[in-house]
Amino acid sequence: MNNLQKSAFTLVIQPGEKIENRVYIIVNYLAKTYLESQWLITEIDATGLLGNRLTSILNNQENTTISSSDFLQLLQEEGQILDLEATLVKSYQEIITIFIRDGYSVDILGVTELLPVNVLNNCIQVDANLFDTQETEISEPKINVVYQKIA
Repeated sequence: MNNLQKSAFTLVIQPGEKIENRVYIIVNYLAKTYLESQWLITEIDATGLLGNRLTSILNNQENTTISSSDFLQLLQEEGQILDLEATLVKSYQEIITIFIRDGYSVDILGVTELLPVNVLNNCIQVDANLFDTQETEISEPKINVVYQKIA
């Protein structure tokens, strides 16, 4: 097994730039790179048709999973994502987590290879230890909700 190394980046969002467009580029790249993967959503506060539906689901349960195509659809809809914690999971292994806070801050935490520069675009590397939680090993999968089609 390869020695996993964490990486963390904060996207630099330009005035007038829509964060959903920046996140779309990253999710689209990951969807093409990690086929047959899914996104574990553990936190969301969003507007729009799909955003409201996911927000409502997470108000009643701890997490849910969606496909990359559903995630891409969420990022393209009219509305805004105010808060989000979404982790790309393949074969019970966490690949990358995307955090959106307060509708303007986007952090990317990775446990595998770095994303290409053209995918991340303008960003600042930050200390990955800032994102450490009490769970330090990925021994038990966090996914406890069956895949749900939201569209």
